[in-house]
Amino acid sequence: MKISIYLLLLSIFISCKQPDVQNQIQTLQSESLEDKKSAYDSNDQNEEHLFHHLVFLNIKANIDTSILVQELQKLAEIDDVKNFNVNLYKDMKDERALSDFGIMMKMSFIDQDAYERYQVDSLHQNMIMSTKQYMAGPPVSYDYTIFPE
Repeated sequence: MKISIYLLLLSIFISCKQPDVQNQIQTLQSESLEDKKSAYDSNDQNEEHLFHHLVFLNIKANIDTSILVQELQKLAEIDDVKNFNVNLYKDMKDERALSDFGIMMKMSFIDQDAYERYQVDSLHQNMIMSTKQYMAGPPVSYDYTIFPE
């Protein structure tokens, strides 16, 4: 009988605490989402202060671009690289388009010094050598900062 009462009290105690645990989980999830939103907003607002680097790649026809893209994405591992992405050309039948360049990479740096460190980083230098086999011509780059309003 004592064991039954003990188990009954224990189950009541546990069930009373359950909503509290759920509330704590919801609070943590909400705080995590708010932190992510805040970090995104902060990053978005600071983008005008970053140094941006675009690289257009003239790739050979009939290559498996997925392999090349996987290799290029490793550049995001370099500490100084921010906001890195690889983009594939989309043919919109516009004569003015840079259609010779099948891939464009975009990345940002906190300043020109960070960009210069990236240029000599061993991962970047090795990437240049290992991806030459996919190139139909030399890459073209465009570096910029956002014009202040």
